Amino acid sequence: MSKAKTAGEVREKFLDYVRNLTVYWEKVSNKSSFEKLQGLAFSIMVLIDGGTMMPGFDIVCRPHPDDEEYHKDQGTDWYPDGVVINKCQMHEVLWGE
Repeated sequence: MSKAKTAGEVREKFLDYVRNLTVYWEKVSNKSSFEKLQGLAFSIMVLIDGGTMMPGFDIVCRPHPDDEEYHKDQGTDWYPDGVVINKCQMHEVLWGE
């Protein structure tokens, strides 16, 4: 009988996909090191966006619990807890495209 994947199973599939991407991009021979790094970054954004055989994933801001108070005391801006930063296709905006 089918069941929902556990958090551990999803995490392992995600990490395995990233591991495979690193192997793929390392083997590309007709690109410079910089182009391969760009390709790897782009591929990871596609993974997060859900453009692979896996679903999309949210990137959620989770600052340290003391950050807001610290930044207020410093007079600086802080990262708000719980903000989802990828309500867009990250691979499309990665390089300003």
